[in-house]
This record gives sequence, structure tokens and C-alpha cells, in this order.
Amino acid sequence: MDGTDGIVSNLRSLKDELGAGSIDGPRVSSLLSELASDTREVGAGNQGLTMLASALDAGASKLGGQ
Repeated sequence: MDGTDGIVSNLRSLKDELGAGSIDGPRVSSLLSELASDTREVGAGNQGLTMLASALDAGASKLGGQ
């Protein structure tokens, strides 16, 4: 599927970050935001992927203090 390389890379980074001894909230927030953007782009209007992207954005906002 076109455009998934960025998602895979960010998921790997997110996994590493969440497995670290000390989680960097702003870094996780940034990764979630990037995943949301990439998911929307790849989803091209797919309702399920749009909902996933919204959930990722919500998590990013909470970690980012918004």
C-alpha cells in the first residue's frame, strides 16, 4: 500500500519510545500526531481510518497539554 513507509517507521519509533524506561511525552505526542496525519493521507476518506486518525490526534493533544 502506497504511503505506509512513514506509518511503519513512526510505529517502530513509538514502540521504542513506549518501551523506554522514561517516556518522553512531547516525543510521543509528536509521533501520534505524525501517525494521525499519515493515516488520514493513506486512508483517503475511509471512515475507519479517519476515526483512527482522530483518536491518534486526541492522544497527541492530551500528551501535548492541549
